[in-house]
Amino acid sequence: MLRLRIARAAAIVVAGSILLAGCANPIVASVAPTPTPVPTPIPPPRPTFTVTRGSIVDSIKALGRVVAVQQQDLYFRVPGNLQAMNVQVGDKVTKGEVLSSLDTSTLRKQIARDQAAADAAKLSLQQAQAALSASNLGLKDDVKAAEANLAAAQAGYNAAGAKLNGLLHPASIDVSKAKAAVDAATATLNAATLQLQQLQQGPNPADAQRAQAAVIAAQAGLTIAQQHLAQLEAGPQPQDVALAKAKLQAAQAAFDAAQAQYQAFKNGPTPAQVQKAQLAVTQAKNALYAVQTQRDAACGQSTSAASCKAANAAVNTAQTNLDAANQTLATLNTVLPTDAQQASATFQEAQAQLTAAQVTYEQVVARATPTDIAQAQAAVQAAQAALAQARASQAALTPTSAQIAQAQQAVASARAGLESAQVAYNSLTNPSPNVVREQNDSVAQATAGITVAQAQLEKAQQQVAQGNTNSISLQIYQKKVDQAQLQLAQDNDELDQMELVAPFNGIVVAAQGQPGDQVAAYTAVITVANPTQLELAVSVPQSQLTQVAVGQKATITMSIFPGKKFEGAVSALPTVSAASTSSSSSPDQTGSSSQSSTPPPGTAIDQSPRIMPQWPGPGAEIGQLASVTIVIQRKDNVLLIPTGAVNTINGRTFVLLDEGGRQQPVDIQIGVQNDQETEVVSGLKEGQRVFARNI
Repeated sequence: MLRLRIARAAAIVVAGSILLAGCANPIVASVAPTPTPVPTPIPPPRPTFTVTRGSIVDSIKALGRVVAVQQQDLYFRVPGNLQAMNVQVGDKVTKGEVLSSLDTSTLRKQIARDQAAADAAKLSLQQAQAALSASNLGLKDDVKAAEANLAAAQAGYNAAGAKLNGLLHPASIDVSKAKAAVDAATATLNAATLQLQQLQQGPNPADAQRAQAAVIAAQAGLTIAQQHLAQLEAGPQPQDVALAKAKLQAAQAAFDAAQAQYQAFKNGPTPAQVQKAQLAVTQAKNALYAVQTQRDAACGQSTSAASCKAANAAVNTAQTNLDAANQTLATLNTVLPTDAQQASATFQEAQAQLTAAQVTYEQVVARATPTDIAQAQAAVQAAQAALAQARASQAALTPTSAQIAQAQQAVASARAGLESAQVAYNSLTNPSPNVVREQNDSVAQATAGITVAQAQLEKAQQQVAQGNTNSISLQIYQKKVDQAQLQLAQDNDELDQMELVAPFNGIVVAAQGQPGDQVAAYTAVITVANPTQLELAVSVPQSQLTQVAVGQKATITMSIFPGKKFEGAVSALPTVSAASTSSSSSPDQTGSSSQSSTPPPGTAIDQSPRIMPQWPGPGAEIGQLASVTIVIQRKDNVLLIPTGAVNTINGRTFVLLDEGGRQQPVDIQIGVQNDQETEVVSGLKEGQRVFARNI
């Protein structure tokens, strides 16, 4: 930089010298001066941006207009002169109210003439019908009677034929049913015969013995129940109390002994018991020594064999006593587990016997309660009933004469049923020739009856046909009536078409025409809207219509709600509308607009999607404007760069990557893009820096 400044200063000095020299020398002064070069300006550094990660929203901004959700254009379906305009813009109307009408004076005169013609045609028809009805009344009754006779003859023939067919070709199922009936009747007869034989033979000895045993057992049960009741009513007896008390005392004594023995085994011998056992051993030893001495003396002196034998017996006895004393001492010093278990079992048994003796004693001593006596009385009654039932069963074993007679009647009835079933079965499998012949005669008679009835019907129908020669003229009268009524209906329909009626409660938002004006058919005259429910019609460019979908969110601002942003959602997409009307619908037969799936010729596309706002409050009115932003899509956690950093040349999309101050072109693939930011699908990484586009 210093060198550059020095060079520039030197150049200035040289230029100044040359200029002065030129002024001094006229020759030099005539030479054109050399222009001073202008230094190339240094461009300012281009800004760079960092590739970040975040969210991006793609949206459409458009202008909306407040409209009614329910709105219809009203028009006449026939041309004419406007006779009355009963409403103006802003008027409230009620459903069914006549809003406008055409001149109907000429049409009403025509309706009066056509009504008179229709009435005259009806009178002529009624006269012709009355005349024809009087002449054909009797003939029609004859036809109905003949038809009824023919139907009856046909029914008789069908019945006779079916019966004959059943005789000649019985159905297998009918034969099976008849055979089953024979088998069932046979089984019934066998059962009735067996029952009669059993009654006539009398009871079986084994059954008689069982019945007698049941009577004896029931009598014993009654006796026991009566004795128990008598005991309860008499109260406890002294001898019973004494016996129960004695058993209780004995059980108490056995319990005390068993408890003492069990406690002794449990606690072990006392010192006194051991000392006493040791003393008994010592005494037994001394006694043995004494008798041994006596034996030695008796047997050594050879006095007598008897004395020696008695001495030996005394020694044996003493030895036995010594062994017993030693055993007792050993038992005190050593208690076996089996001995302790036996003592415990003996103690528990004695305790149970004592408890039972106490319960028995308390039962014997205690007096019976009213409940006990009532239960005993019920037991007596039950025993009496059981005895009566046993005696009745015993008596039933011996049949009475009435039972035998009844069994004989059952046998006779079963035999008659078998005979009847057999006859029915035989009639199916082998019908009588006489019966078949008679049934053939019945079929022939029925056939003749059909022939006669058919002839009578044809004769009656011919008479009716002859009497209906005037039916053609009657049809002519009917055609005239139909034609007159059709013309009258057309007149009335045209009259209805000459009035515009409010299709619902609302207000008039558009009205055109004055009385006397000529009005063309299907041209909107009045537009009615329902202001109770409002929405926004949004003007979206046709190129962006395909991006709008029902349910998309929208942000709305209106001057009537200053400083407020409120939400809404796309509620309906653009529809087809008639070119001559302002609503998104096609005309119907009532003179108002309605939805149509197939647009008629000459229609236009309505490019106004509908948005249903969440109104922040009252105040919105039809016709007010609103700024609307429709959110087409939103993506989160994507790579973002400013839209000003994206370059597009010849179909190539790229950015200038900052490589240490150098610009490196890098191709990228972009996604969602708005005025401020662009989504980078591929080509860049988070944290890299890119240069702004060279504008």
